Amino acid sequence: MVRAGVPLYILSGKIARKGFKVLLCGEGAGETFAGYRLFEKFHPSLARDCDEFEAELERLLRNIDTSELQRVDRCTSAHGLEARVPFLDLNA
Repeated sequence: MVRAGVPLYILSGKIARKGFKVLLCGEGAGETFAGYRLFEKFHPSLARDCDEFEAELERLLRNIDTSELQRVDRCTSAHGLEARVPFLDLNA
């Protein structure tokens, strides 16, 4: 949480000083589209890997509010910004 939080906090401050109030961020894209390196270990031709792959995606998405989204909310709201996460918008 810290290694991604520090740059986001600094960047959020710079964005807020420019006068912006809302920003779009890419949180949820890695979970939604399996964009993390950890997914390279799954082989699509193996049924066992497909089940484990789906379980890992579901785990990441179920816990995103206590990890990635919490970091984004804290770093942006500390500067009076509202972050929007379009990759997690169910109505988009």
